[in-house]
Amino acid sequence: MSSAPPGFIGRLSIGKKLAVAFGLILLLLIGSFSATLVYLSRVNSYVDRHQRITIPGVVTASEMLRNVGEIETRMHHVREHLSETERTSGFDAIAAIERQTLAALDTYQATHAARTHPILYGMLEQHGRTDLAVEEDQAIVAIADGLTSLRAQREDLATTFAKKLSAASTAESTYEQTAARTQDALAALIDVHRKIDVEMKIEGDRLVDQARTMVVGILGVLGLLIVTVYAIMKRQVANPLRRLAATADRVAHHDLAAQFE
Repeated sequence: MSSAPPGFIGRLSIGKKLAVAFGLILLLLIGSFSATLVYLSRVNSYVDRHQRITIPGVVTASEMLRNVGEIETRMHHVREHLSETERTSGFDAIAAIERQTLAALDTYQATHAARTHPILYGMLEQHGRTDLAVEEDQAIVAIADGLTSLRAQREDLATTFAKKLSAASTAESTYEQTAARTQDALAALIDVHRKIDVEMKIEGDRLVDQARTMVVGILGVLGLLIVTVYAIMKRQVANPLRRLAATADRVAHHDLAAQFE
């Protein structure tokens, strides 16, 4: 009975079989290295976004909250402790803090808000948390309105004190209420950003889990490939060489009937 024709691997020379085996292992190693680099770049991008957006955003919002508290404190000091000649410089100092706070709000809107970063906003969409972007927008509007009102009321108070009008107490009460609402809006903004930070940490954990799963999978495939290559080399190379050596040994001992199959 004639034996079945050898397959593709069987028709290759020993050198080509070894080249194919090591070539497959090398290709898998290159592919695994490339995939690992891709996931590392994604993790690094997450870390970069966290450093550029989340942390500075909370810092900027906290700075604005401190500024509004400072404005309220200075306003109380101007009303209760300063003479008429000192009040002008006191109101000017408050105006300077107002400008600083409005500039910080503009910076926040331009560089830290979720909607200004497509990747960050896309992450919120994937997590089903676009409500955080909506809450952030609402807080920003409330802060801008509050700062604008504080500026207008400060100007009214300066006029009231300058003209020694009797409506000062009512204006002072309104100013305090506006400052409180603005502080509440800033606290809400900080809380929203902390929630966004939680979502970013969830995303970072997901990327790390994916990278870990990918590495384990690649190691498994690599191990399977090595075992497969070992089995093929043993069947296609090692076993024939062993039979050939046995046949050569028999021929060396004058067994002329020895054959190599």
